[in-house]
Amino acid sequence: MSSFGSLLFSLLLLFTSTITTQSYNATDRFFLDCGSSSTTADRRWEGDENSKFVPSNIITTSFSSQPDYLDPSVPQTPPYSSARIFNTSSFTYTFSVSEGPKFVRLYFYPATYSGLTPNQSFFSVSSNGYSLLTNFSAFLAASFLAEQRSVAQLEGPRVPSFVKEFIIYVKDTRILNVTFTPLLDSYAFINGIEIVSMPENLYFNSNNLKYVGQNNGPLITNDTALEKIYRLNMGGGYISGDDDTGMYRSWDQDDMYIYSAAIGWTPSYQIPITYTTETPNYTAPEQVYQTQRSMGNLSENYNLTWILPVDSRFYYNLRLHFCNIIPQYTKEGQVVFKIFINNQTADEEIDLFYLTRGSGYPVYKDYVVFVDGPDDSSRGKQDLWVAMHPNTNSELYLDAYLNGLEAFKLSMVKSLASLNPELSSITTATGQTKTVTVNKKKPPYAMIIGEKRNLEVAQSQRLNRSGIVSFGETQNVEMRIIISTCVFLVFCSVSAAFDPLDPTGNITVKWDIMSWTADGYVAAVTMNNFQMYRHIETPGWTLGWTWAKKEVIWSMVGAQTTEQGDCSKFKANVPHCCKKNPTVVDLLPGVPYNQQFSNCCKGGVVAAWGQDPSASVSAFQISVGMAGTTNKTVKLPKNFTLLGPGPGYTCGPAKIVPPTTFLTADRRRRTQALMTWNVTCTYSQFLASKHPRCCVSFSSFYNETITPCPTCACGCENKNKCVKSDSKLLSVVGVNTPKKDNSPLLQCTRHMCPVRIHWHVKQNYKDYWRAKVAITNFNYRMNYTQWTLVVQHPNLNNVTQVFSFDYKPLVPYESINDTGMFYGTKFFNDLLMEAGPKGNVQSELLLQKDQNTFTFKQGWAFPRKVYFNGEECMLPPPESYPFLPNSAHETRVGLLTLFVSLVAFLLF
Repeated sequence: MSSFGSLLFSLLLLFTSTITTQSYNATDRFFLDCGSSSTTADRRWEGDENSKFVPSNIITTSFSSQPDYLDPSVPQTPPYSSARIFNTSSFTYTFSVSEGPKFVRLYFYPATYSGLTPNQSFFSVSSNGYSLLTNFSAFLAASFLAEQRSVAQLEGPRVPSFVKEFIIYVKDTRILNVTFTPLLDSYAFINGIEIVSMPENLYFNSNNLKYVGQNNGPLITNDTALEKIYRLNMGGGYISGDDDTGMYRSWDQDDMYIYSAAIGWTPSYQIPITYTTETPNYTAPEQVYQTQRSMGNLSENYNLTWILPVDSRFYYNLRLHFCNIIPQYTKEGQVVFKIFINNQTADEEIDLFYLTRGSGYPVYKDYVVFVDGPDDSSRGKQDLWVAMHPNTNSELYLDAYLNGLEAFKLSMVKSLASLNPELSSITTATGQTKTVTVNKKKPPYAMIIGEKRNLEVAQSQRLNRSGIVSFGETQNVEMRIIISTCVFLVFCSVSAAFDPLDPTGNITVKWDIMSWTADGYVAAVTMNNFQMYRHIETPGWTLGWTWAKKEVIWSMVGAQTTEQGDCSKFKANVPHCCKKNPTVVDLLPGVPYNQQFSNCCKGGVVAAWGQDPSASVSAFQISVGMAGTTNKTVKLPKNFTLLGPGPGYTCGPAKIVPPTTFLTADRRRRTQALMTWNVTCTYSQFLASKHPRCCVSFSSFYNETITPCPTCACGCENKNKCVKSDSKLLSVVGVNTPKKDNSPLLQCTRHMCPVRIHWHVKQNYKDYWRAKVAITNFNYRMNYTQWTLVVQHPNLNNVTQVFSFDYKPLVPYESINDTGMFYGTKFFNDLLMEAGPKGNVQSELLLQKDQNTFTFKQGWAFPRKVYFNGEECMLPPPESYPFLPNSAHETRVGLLTLFVSLVAFLLF
């Protein structure tokens, strides 16, 4: 009887824990084909022309239209074949639904409708009191998706259609409103609206949320709105809404987001999935659980990683779907792995056999994470990383796998709205790609500078077209222009603080008085490096100034002065520094906590804004005595100096600016400084060094000639002190240690530069070409941390892939996208070691050709300008560039033609 009882209990357990019912049957299901008056044959899509969901004034507040051109890659069926346009006022669709959570899917195809181009459309969308979209551009959103597909080298339409999916909980009013509001002088449009109900607790009111990086966070309740950002089927194919579990969810492939798609393997499973009460059959389709991406045999060597661009400053719920489908894994302890989300450990040990009853049983886990931006005000795109790695506690197999992923943005203060994405290029409605800049932080004078540059080009073109100068005068004028230009380029381009590739770059020192004391004040001094590619490297910054009166520094936190000065007149309390012109340096990492201040203690190293905004700030606190104690009596310091770490920066006078505002620790209250001063410091390469500190060499696949760096490119004053690479001096202890005066110890070369950049034109394809960049360090006393390489080249507007470096396009002017910044991948090659076998980093880049401009002739494939760590490098003279075989420069061709003509004249 006991064995029979055990069998009966097992059967009962199996019956109560497995589900074999059909998929979810939606109680509310509306598919509205906007701009249409007809209903599809399957009665799925209903036109909104005479619908009960639209207001009575539909004719006066909107009109229907068809796209002027329907891309062949866009479905030729509803709802993309028509649209409803709103260009006067708000327009609301009203749906009568049951109480509970609802999918709200908005279908967009940004095309030209009735002469209205898609880039003119900006509008907002709200629903039941939630702001879903604000200042939204469907055109920019579609272009961002196309750009992502292009980077991932996936096929797709130039300007794709897309769906924005939201989840709104409808309460006892049982009304769901969707309101479209165009911006002034703009218009709104919508192609289709889909409303589908879902099970009550599919996404809401979960008790199993796990918070990443914090102990608690928001709950997903009936007052929360969600936006679906990603829904991925790992290792499998695309799953359409018709193949979902009754809720019409579509599941995308993960190929576009997997970090290095060639890594890992994708097993499949043919046996039916066994759903449970914890994971009902409507949770995800069988196809999701029957495929997965697994790490395979090389799991010790890498992480299984997906990179998901998301909007910053929001909480996200990541639902990870798991199901073991590998037959070798049969019991607990065999496969244990870790989960990392947003570079934080989300789960130290995951053992799916501990969570389920074996192979073919699905399970999911929910993780909530907050994605911060580079600063408190930023709401741009950030990469959210999801990674997995085997745990060494695995008894038998080192593996990790994932079957599916859903990512939802959680509403903040009843809003899901975010900024439009920033693009490197967009595609017009006619299919032509054009470069744009979407830089909301660029000050007005940056645009003026760009306009000035374009105006100067236009003026020169007009002068070239005018024929009012005689031939002899033209020669004299051209000679004067050439001489003047050479003098200007030699003396002005490197000495002026204005950097044409970073016109708004500077270091701003902000002096915020936080409180008054009995004889002075306490201030927070913050140094912001707003330069895109120039950073302050070791041994760090040195800041100095001159006091206006007889001020002293009572104490400092986060920094220190290099000298105390004469404080003999103080008997009891002795100040930290009594010098009239103090010199301040940052503290080293690892100092006691009571000496630290926010953004301090990095040895004075400050990253470039374009490379790492979070590390581009340095700050300290200073308590000043014998100073004014009110806004009217306090005096501004003067004669600010900044070494970063050597000379090159010139600082302007301190200016009184509006007080800085701060957020309290709980982020619920704003406070402000009592008084704020700003000091702006700009960089000049001429002041930093009279010679360049890097040079460039060239080579190509089509010419055996290697063009070296120019001889003595960086000056040859160190020629007598250089060290040969095989010198015994290098084995002497301490010879490689940096000196206090930062004097270099260079390897002997013809160019005598600390750094050489080599650009090699490697391969040519039909639509692409490939280049290789190598950076070599010839200094035995200098390791370059967080190095940057800036290149100006006309083909950088079409960079397809950079293989071993990180890359960021720099767009200093409105429509000129010919400059990019390369920098090392963190913890991989962001450190350029001292001269020797490891003093080299390199990468290849793949660029798409523009058939109208691309050529290998006349050195077109080589850079126009090269900067290393913000210093402009010396290029070889143009006549020495590798040239194509059986061709020559135009001047040589002209001389040859003249010679042949003269010989023919003499002979005949």
